[in-house]
Amino acid sequence: MDAKAVDKNGKGRPRTQFRADGIADSMKEADRWILWKVGERDGAWTKVPCDRTGRPVSVTDEANWLSWTEALEACEDGALGIGFVLGQGWVGVDFDKVAKDRVLEDTPDGRFIREWIGRCGTWCEWSPSGTGLHAIYRGAERPEWSANRRMGTPIEVYDAARFFTVTGDAVFPDRDANMDRGALAAVCDRWLRKEAVGTVEAPKAADGLLGGSEDASATDWKFVCAALQAGTAPIVVESMLRLKMERENRGDKASRADYIPNTVAKAAATVQATPRGRPLPPAPRILEPKPFERPEYPVDMREPLVEGLFRRGEIVNWIGSSKTGKSWLLHRLIMGLISGTGFPNKRGWFTRQSRVLLVDNELHEETIANRLHSTSGQVQVPAAVCAERLEVLSARGQCMTLDDLEATLEAKGQGYYDLVAVDALYKMIPAGLDENANADMAQLYNQLDRIALKSGAAVLVVHHATKGVQTGKSVMDIGAGAGAIGRATDSHITFLRHKDEGCIVMQAETRSFKRPEPVVLSTLPAWPCLAIDTERDPTELWHPNQKPDE
Repeated sequence: MDAKAVDKNGKGRPRTQFRADGIADSMKEADRWILWKVGERDGAWTKVPCDRTGRPVSVTDEANWLSWTEALEACEDGALGIGFVLGQGWVGVDFDKVAKDRVLEDTPDGRFIREWIGRCGTWCEWSPSGTGLHAIYRGAERPEWSANRRMGTPIEVYDAARFFTVTGDAVFPDRDANMDRGALAAVCDRWLRKEAVGTVEAPKAADGLLGGSEDASATDWKFVCAALQAGTAPIVVESMLRLKMERENRGDKASRADYIPNTVAKAAATVQATPRGRPLPPAPRILEPKPFERPEYPVDMREPLVEGLFRRGEIVNWIGSSKTGKSWLLHRLIMGLISGTGFPNKRGWFTRQSRVLLVDNELHEETIANRLHSTSGQVQVPAAVCAERLEVLSARGQCMTLDDLEATLEAKGQGYYDLVAVDALYKMIPAGLDENANADMAQLYNQLDRIALKSGAAVLVVHHATKGVQTGKSVMDIGAGAGAIGRATDSHITFLRHKDEGCIVMQAETRSFKRPEPVVLSTLPAWPCLAIDTERDPTELWHPNQKPDE
């Protein structure tokens, strides 16, 4: 290696290259990107935050932050790298020198990290050298009893005034940056407790979690109860207890098949968890079942809004992979509904003329207006029809929750809207719930059902697809996050790239209609043109390895 490319510590010059397709979707949607360049301080390489010209800037000044698109454009020549600014709920965990060629060391620390990243539930990436790891959470906070870093430990945790350089070399390609479910506490407890004085000493008593004069089993019990009370998942508590016991030189007892699972199970049966941001479930009720009396004729189904796809009062998932324009497609559906002209046109699915509420928490108000203007013009929906049958709630920056939406619809009254469309789902997930947890998503969809019941409208939510290649996946498995997202809905509609440029494959699973056949939607010659293409094969999906002429 050229001598100029190595600093005084023998480290190679930091690389600015990154993989855009490996970076978490929720991070791309946050305007928290900053540029950086390679610098040198006291003979060692540094990563200096800078503007497009290379001038150093402050990472804490929001005026220097960029959108994902702006950051990409500024890095086209490869001279600058991109970084993500932590803070305001974004927390970064940095493991340094814990692996070799992306293989974690077979040491107590390495085994802990291997287990932790497998269970932490959030987006993780390898460092350029393959010796370190980054994990990034959203909607999280570093525990108050935790330091940011400590000498002699391989970890740093930051929740403000820092940025992480980003490589996009994802450990789990399908993961997004998610909310914390106790994993931060587990990793901070091992290395970063403020009262800890070294990595070889047993942990001291803190906040009533660990006793001083009590026997070891009693301190284990208090530790487990406190973790469960804080809302930490039992499976994570088991890992935390095992690590605690190993640090106390009680590995033999920790390795017993019964001790840790039984301790956690008994504590879980007696402790009432109160996770931050999540209400306790209601008390059980005694319900009154009704006998089934077979009617003489079939019962009328709910009124279809889009014949063959969904009905009034149903929940609809509207899911698309990148490059499919799922928001544009939604706007086209809305125009078909408010005008009664069908989707994507009269030759497609019949639509009942409807009143629609569009809740958009991603786009700025002027962007929404311009997109709807373009789409309505292309399908020739008069301005008077738009004004009479379409209402738009621009929720970006308002921190709107599903509770707010429910209250708004209650105030309007049942039957005011026929369809309520929410773009996008991830920004409406309440604090404390995890997109990848089935129980959490079942709770969220229960609330969507309640909103549909109160409003009398169909509720459509826009969601993103899993990362990576979608070929070979069932329709129900295309959406990102927990499986409950696909299975708790009435209609699961997906959009994937066709192998031919400008074409999209639409597939659906429906609960109250016969499953529709997949179709190819052509956007040629350009957006917002849209029509069903009967000549192309909907099974021929785009694949990243396909040849240009395929």
